[in-house]
Amino acid sequence: MGILVRTNSLTRAVEEALRADRVPYRVSGGISFFQRKEVKDVIAYLRIIANPDDDTSLHRILNVPRRGFGRRFLEAMVEISRARECSLYSAMSAAAVAADSPLNESVRSTVADFLSLIEGSREKMLSGRNMAATLRSLTEAIDYWGYLVAENRNASMARWKQDNVDGIISSLAAYEQDPDNME
Repeated sequence: MGILVRTNSLTRAVEEALRADRVPYRVSGGISFFQRKEVKDVIAYLRIIANPDDDTSLHRILNVPRRGFGRRFLEAMVEISRARECSLYSAMSAAAVAADSPLNESVRSTVADFLSLIEGSREKMLSGRNMAATLRSLTEAIDYWGYLVAENRNASMARWKQDNVDGIISSLAAYEQDPDNME
């Protein structure tokens, strides 16, 4: 079976329906909605909120938007992570408060702000069924729109990407309100 769409912006609804019914699919001639950078970024934030030990997702969002965490910072965190046999997130938490931290005060402050943002989002999600509101609040707190504008010189491209982010948030809201998903 094949499904033809005229524009990539129409694939989201089709892909969501296929995923909901667990129907395998392949997008040809374009990029799958769920493979778009902005969608992967937002999903990585959700994954880190749900599981701070997800090093892959943490790597993805560490500088989205740019926070100034460079190669040396990442190397230091990997070293701490290996020495303590813990996740990168735990290494960052330790480095943010340790008296012998390899990080300067400015970087420690940035790390603490990042960790506080994630922990605050986790608390909001654990307090009730408000994933969509929490994700909206998170994207506003990190100024994801500003990041998209800075990364995409074309304003209409930035708007299209923000619409994709809004689509994920809308999908979460619909999921939360579906009585079949109540526990």
